[in-house]
Amino acid sequence: MNTPLTSDLISCSFNNWYKNLNEFTLPSVLISIPEEVTEFILSDGIHDPPKFDSFFEYVDEAITRFRKKVFVRVNWMSLDDAFYVLPRSDGFCTSYEEIMELLQTSEKFVECIERNPISFGVAEKDSSWEGVSPVLILQPYIDIPEEDEFRLFVFDKICIGISSRNEKGKSKMSKLGDIIRDIMSVTFKALPMSCYVCDVIINDKKEWKIIDVSPFGGLTDPSPFTYDQLVKAAEEKKVLAKAGKREKRCSGFPIELQEGQSIVELLELLGDK
Repeated sequence: MNTPLTSDLISCSFNNWYKNLNEFTLPSVLISIPEEVTEFILSDGIHDPPKFDSFFEYVDEAITRFRKKVFVRVNWMSLDDAFYVLPRSDGFCTSYEEIMELLQTSEKFVECIERNPISFGVAEKDSSWEGVSPVLILQPYIDIPEEDEFRLFVFDKICIGISSRNEKGKSKMSKLGDIIRDIMSVTFKALPMSCYVCDVIINDKKEWKIIDVSPFGGLTDPSPFTYDQLVKAAEEKKVLAKAGKREKRCSGFPIELQEGQSIVELLELLGDK
């Protein structure tokens, strides 16, 4: 069981990694959520939301900026558990009222406010955890094809796995070597932790954006791998490096490991013919 450190979880809060990676992700408006807003949201029942002074103004400005189609998330997550309350299935909001209803309905947002360690897969929280405040993140809504979405697994500053959302995306992975190197170079410099999971979009024009950064382990979904498999892959890769064996892959970078296949077997398969 790979349990992330509290410090890693805090580093993965959107407002923290966005500071150094804002030019490599989608345009975003970050709005601190005042205590009066969280108290209203945690009150019993769904009520018509008041317009909380500057909070309403910041939200309304972002909605106008992004042409009344905004994707809503908070520190560590989207609020997809409450999309069902929206009048459309795509998960975007068009008004302050819709955003407030999403916040009122989402259990994920309650978890973000309460910061229960179990909810985030960390063993326990330390004093630094108490200083984390809820942040509302508004982004322009973009309909992203599933085959453009990829998840990169990094352990000890080594990218040891990549997964895709569907088969079409999987067929593209062998051609992404240079792009993955660029992404790794950027995140290695920007992020303080050595182990993390990075969600990215890469389109057919080889343009890329970072969508999210999550802790390695805990509740971050490792599919189609397990974290034990990923850690073992990293250890095997280090053994190869110490032995001086040069890795050579037809694509130049990672391909999903097949079930039961080790890094060594994969390198032999993709080595010199």
